[in-house]
Amino acid sequence: LNQKNIFLNAEGNSLGLIYFFLYVLLILYIAFAVKYVPLGFDLSYGIYIWHMVIVNALLVYNYPSVFLAIALTVVASLFSWFVVERPSLKFKKYSLLKSTCT
Repeated sequence: LNQKNIFLNAEGNSLGLIYFFLYVLLILYIAFAVKYVPLGFDLSYGIYIWHMVIVNALLVYNYPSVFLAIALTVVASLFSWFVVERPSLKFKKYSLLKSTCT
């Protein structure tokens, strides 16, 4: 492999080292420097469930767009929270954790 592919590749599932470290820095910044904002809903599980389905679908259909993948993942997570997860939580009788999301 040449040096350009190792450091700057960003095609399909391949990610160059420079992009990898930039993503790591972005994630660390968001995790530790951005102030917590209570939203009243929780998208974390929906993002966990839907992100890879959407990323793989975009790759299969040859449309590798990071921004589209993020947008579709957030939309699918919102749908999942409001249509499936939140209504399902109403059937719980008790919880070990007190949640503000229900």
